[in-house]
Amino acid sequence: MAYLKARAAIDQLPAGACGVVLGADTSCELDGQIIGKPADSQEASRMLHLMSGRTQRVVTGVALVNPNNPQDHRLMVTDVAMVTFGPLEGTEIDRYVETNGWQGKAGGYNLAERIADGWAITVEGDPDTVVGLPTQRLTQWLEFAARWEANA
Repeated sequence: MAYLKARAAIDQLPAGACGVVLGADTSCELDGQIIGKPADSQEASRMLHLMSGRTQRVVTGVALVNPNNPQDHRLMVTDVAMVTFGPLEGTEIDRYVETNGWQGKAGGYNLAERIADGWAITVEGDPDTVVGLPTQRLTQWLEFAARWEANA
């Protein structure tokens, strides 16, 4: 998905544009099942109940693509973080789901907002991977991509 997002952005650029286009996409995995963005409030509630008191794997895929040479100059990488939710009360989940804060978010939550609201959540790895862009590794990837222009 990250590569498709980058390609869609490239298609909107004027011919001859330079630089690197970045696309990213995040998903959660629990018990071997991918947990995407909930379609409705019932699905958001179900997801959060499943994650209560458990650890999930969050994977963010990143694609860096040179718009002038997308086949030969592309880097596709992933970063993983483990997110552990403390036990959540059903009423706590219900109150959150009613806010619609789950909409458009993989797993149905925004990490920083849930921590700020007092949910017991711990992260092993880069918290920004959970947010959607692994900043701890991004500089390294961008430095690699910068060599494409230097070697062109």
